[in-house]
Amino acid sequence: RMQFNTAIAAVMEHLNNIYAIGDPDNLSDEEKAVYSEACAIIPKLMYPFAPHISEELWQMINDNAKMLHETNLPEFNKKYLVKDEVTYVIQVMGKIRGKLTVPVAIDSKTLQEKALNLENVKKYLEGKEIKKIIVIPKKLVSIVTK
Repeated sequence: RMQFNTAIAAVMEHLNNIYAIGDPDNLSDEEKAVYSEACAIIPKLMYPFAPHISEELWQMINDNAKMLHETNLPEFNKKYLVKDEVTYVIQVMGKIRGKLTVPVAIDSKTLQEKALNLENVKKYLEGKEIKKIIVIPKKLVSIVTK
């Protein structure tokens, strides 16, 4: 199955970040250069999914002779692909009671303490004895009660 929704959603997220910058007329020269580069990359990212409209947009943005398919793919820096934080889902008796964003390198004990200190989790643990806490790294903390 060829599902492109994740890649297209990432491009849309990038576009939303560009919109958040605001009016390009109110930016400094350095900010305008970054803004222009951020806008110009969108047709390159969309080319594999929508080549014809991407080529049209490219010609509107870049008034040059080089066609989009003749340009290089966007380059990336690996250091920006490493996540500093991860979001854990916190469950009490199999029902989601909260989310917790913590550093990736957090130890299990500290993670469990933070999960137990969430207000919504505390509410569901009142008067109950914790039987077991299951931690699935980088995903889930599940609290089982009696």
